[in-house]
Amino acid sequence: MRPLYETSADLAREKKVADKLAELWQWEMRKLPISYKADYLATGQHPFRTNQSVGRAWVEVRCRNHTHDTYPSVFISVQKVSYVAELMRVTDLPFYFVVEWQDMVGVAELKPPFEVDWTGRNDMRDSADVEPIVHVPLSEFDMLWETEGQEDERQSEFD
Repeated sequence: MRPLYETSADLAREKKVADKLAELWQWEMRKLPISYKADYLATGQHPFRTNQSVGRAWVEVRCRNHTHDTYPSVFISVQKVSYVAELMRVTDLPFYFVVEWQDMVGVAELKPPFEVDWTGRNDMRDSADVEPIVHVPLSEFDMLWETEGQEDERQSEFD
């Protein structure tokens, strides 16, 4: 089994973004077990049943340690996208890919079909760091808010 590379600092950054999304969208962001591959299920009030919520969207939150214009795209693994595509198919809910860069936060709605590439990290941590991926061009992101230039909270990892 592949080790997890997410640190407690990574999870704290992700939660901070999710909390702000909940406020912005007026939805509750429910953290999902790792088996779901997406980070959150966003839920909102049922249209006519009081005190009942319904799913609104699957959400993946990614926190980057560079500004939004450093690279022309953000990539996400085909494996993650394929799992979430199945959740989308079964539930008819959209998939929002939210990225926090050092200078802003943006969201892209991901929908199949996807162009696939083969790439990964420059500083491979293990053999699975290079895999089939989907590039999401910056032009597909709607910018939600500006951030206050954050320093890299991870000590030894390269983004």
